Amino acid sequence: MKAVIEATNRTDLSADCANPPSFGVVVRGQLQAGYYVGTTLQNANYNNCNQQVAQIDAVSNGTSTGALSSSNIPNLIDGKKHTFEVGVHGTTITLSIDGVSVLRKNDSQFASGGQTGVYTAGVRISVYRFDIRR
Repeated sequence: MKAVIEATNRTDLSADCANPPSFGVVVRGQLQAGYYVGTTLQNANYNNCNQQVAQIDAVSNGTSTGALSSSNIPNLIDGKKHTFEVGVHGTTITLSIDGVSVLRKNDSQFASGGQTGVYTAGVRISVYRFDIRR
């Protein structure tokens, strides 16, 4: 399964790091569970949220069990259109941004099924395209 979203993100980059802005795609979603694959801001210098990070999180009972994989990326909350592609094939989860492979992780917590959708927290997005392919 592959989910592709083309969107523009906007937020205040001086956001509260206790509730960092995030955006992405939920895959293999179940009731308050699944993989959350996307981007967030983190506190790189302990003054404000200034480092954007791509990550794959496992969520169970509505709470993240921690990032399974993460990587620093350039700021994408810039008002420009970006393409996020999330792939799930067997136990492999991938994230590409603007055609560049960013993350790849093998995990079997949510091995099959579930729903796919978009999530946001503290980010305004304009979605231009959202495709789900098998």
